[in-house]
Amino acid sequence: MLIIDIGCGNSKTKDAIGPDKVRTGDVDIICDIEQSIPFKDGCIDKIVANNVLEHMSDTVKPLEELHRVLKIGGRAIIEVPHARSLGAFMDPTHKRFFTIMTMDYFTEKSSFKYYSRARFKIIKKELRFEPKWLQWLFNLRPEFTERFIGAKATIFWILEKS
Repeated sequence: MLIIDIGCGNSKTKDAIGPDKVRTGDVDIICDIEQSIPFKDGCIDKIVANNVLEHMSDTVKPLEELHRVLKIGGRAIIEVPHARSLGAFMDPTHKRFFTIMTMDYFTEKSSFKYYSRARFKIIKKELRFEPKWLQWLFNLRPEFTERFIGAKATIFWILEKS
């Protein structure tokens, strides 16, 4: 199984290859993920993107790159700060903001398909909170909940290339 952990920094996923823009102890390949991921089309089984997409100037191009390198049925595990969370704004290097529905734009059911040709099936999407004991309550109706977020929250997706 070929796994890459894009933007891994100092905390690369076990058994993954770590492409990142900046050299750290866990980085295996220096590259600008916003331009391209240095792997052939359809060769990756799993991509981890943990708190990296919010640092990019664009969302569409990186998602198209994830889609390009994933095998059919391959999965992207993505976590980002929620747009209404303090975590989204306290880091001065954050450029993009996300809601629970952001990845819906990259599905077959989207009425905004013209933004990108990348298509994923959303396997899971949930709001994650600190304290964690609130998660079950807030995920009963995540679209409603996100309108009232004040706590530290992230969004977690598992996308599958379709």
